Amino acid sequence: MKNTTGISIAALLAGAVALSGCATTQSVERAQATADQAMSRAQAAETAAARAQASADAAGTAAQSAGTAAQGAQTAADAAAAEARNANQQIEQMKPAIAHLEHHHRHHTWRDVSGKKPAAHHPKKHTTHHARAK
Repeated sequence: MKNTTGISIAALLAGAVALSGCATTQSVERAQATADQAMSRAQAAETAAARAQASADAAGTAAQSAGTAAQGAQTAADAAAAEARNANQQIEQMKPAIAHLEHHHRHHTWRDVSGKKPAAHHPKKHTTHHARAK
């Protein structure tokens, strides 16, 4: 019996070793499949990251272009504002002269300041003109 039990134990151990060898091969195959899937996912993630980086680079370039355009627009706006201030200053300087001319126009007090002799006065025409206006 001892022999039979020893042989049975040996057979069981041999079977376990044989089965464990099969299980190890399957485990290795499963691990390889899992590693292949992980590698495939990593490559896909790397491709997506490269695309995202390219998009970010394009967005950075677009932002720089927009910044340059904004600076150009600001420069143009500053120049236009300076021209407007200059025009307003010129208008302010001309206001007294214009007011003076309007005063003379309203009160008919024009006089020739050129040094030329005034033209002959025609009272008859002047009176006729005013008579028609009434």
